Amino acid sequence: MKKQVFIYFAFGLFASCMEQRSSVASGDALFFIYSRLDESPVNTLLDTPKGINTGWTIYEDIMWPNTVIEGRITTNTTRFNARKVLNCEITGGDAYNNIFYTNTLARNQNNEKWYFENVNTFIYSVDFFVDSHIDSITPNLSEVEGLEFAFQHAMPPYSNLWALQWSKSDVWCYWDDNKINGKPIGWVKLPKIKEHIKNHQWNNIVIAGHYDNKKLYYEYMTFNDKKFELNKSINKGLLPEVWRENYIQVGFQINGNKAIRTDHKHGVDPVSVYLDNVSLQIFEPIK
Repeated sequence: MKKQVFIYFAFGLFASCMEQRSSVASGDALFFIYSRLDESPVNTLLDTPKGINTGWTIYEDIMWPNTVIEGRITTNTTRFNARKVLNCEITGGDAYNNIFYTNTLARNQNNEKWYFENVNTFIYSVDFFVDSHIDSITPNLSEVEGLEFAFQHAMPPYSNLWALQWSKSDVWCYWDDNKINGKPIGWVKLPKIKEHIKNHQWNNIVIAGHYDNKKLYYEYMTFNDKKFELNKSINKGLLPEVWRENYIQVGFQINGNKAIRTDHKHGVDPVSVYLDNVSLQIFEPIK
């Protein structure tokens, strides 16, 4: 995952959403909910009252010059007995390249009125089913190198980006978007979290975070109903000085491995992951 992420994660307008004003334990008020985002359209640009909505799109995260990665994102209604889910796939390409599947809720120019100007807290939830091999005994025999889950509320000059990464060795990390000599600090380990992602079953991850005028906070992660307090605070990362758009995005990434299978000629093993019940809750401070 080569963050800074400037692709537009887009939340489809066809996803169900509702606006509420109920108070929550954090002292914030629930401002907006985007639910069933896995049912959002693919590659469909919509102009909405809240801003431009792009639908699910693919970003090719190329790690090495002159290499490629191939993949697709589709709506699937056959794998789980007519249950409508989003299918994210790596279908070929070179070793260790990745594909980032993004969905942009809204974006506009930062000189325009921004509907989400006063929000500050987010809860991102994803059900996911890895339909490729993950080896719990010998990680290097896994077809999946890693998975990443991200959401972002970019509002110049700040990037306001949260992301968690799981690797096949059950190492979990959080993303620090601050830069040293122009490069992001990147992934920082969470040594107390050892949770294993199992293939061929549904898993759930929930990530909560907020920001204030100076800091971005990782609050907690819930994995399959087990809660982990993250309690991480970092300086808010900066967007490039030329950046002129506000946007809210979510994303999911599959990290490609070095192929171990012998039934294809790609440098990376094909991987398939299904997403369901993708949602983003957005909060604002109680006035």
